[in-house]
Amino acid sequence: MARQSSIGPAGRHRVSEMLHAGIAGAVLSLAALAAASALRGDWPLAALNATAHWAFGAEAARLKAVEPGVTGLGLLTHVLAALFWAVPYVAGASLLRIRSAFPLFALGLAVALLAAVVDYGLLPRWMSPGWHLVLGPPGVVAGFAAMGAGLFLGKWLADSR
Repeated sequence: MARQSSIGPAGRHRVSEMLHAGIAGAVLSLAALAAASALRGDWPLAALNATAHWAFGAEAARLKAVEPGVTGLGLLTHVLAALFWAVPYVAGASLLRIRSAFPLFALGLAVALLAAVVDYGLLPRWMSPGWHLVLGPPGVVAGFAAMGAGLFLGKWLADSR
């Protein structure tokens, strides 16, 4: 006998929204971080390597090439963090019954601001994204803002399917 899922259509849609929002947040923030690095004349994936500083120390930020262990862990950490922040974003949108584009976009930026405050204001420095190791404040802000825009874009795309 086939077992039925205990998650109904609404629950599956929320999971889809979270996955779309998190992946889009990760992709857009990675693009912004790479652009910020390139504008500084640095290696575009420097912030991705720096994200692995929690495991490899500040030396990870000094790598100027793809190092599978460091870059892979940086990418995994980056994507999991964006997926983590997609949960309160989608839950907040649902709880507040936000449906239109501008409020959803504003909520994405608000969640990104919360992420920045938590990551750089509340957590120990070793648990931060590490972007500060290779970028100045404008690059770090761009990374978080792009994540917020990506959260919006991913949810918007999931809702339009």
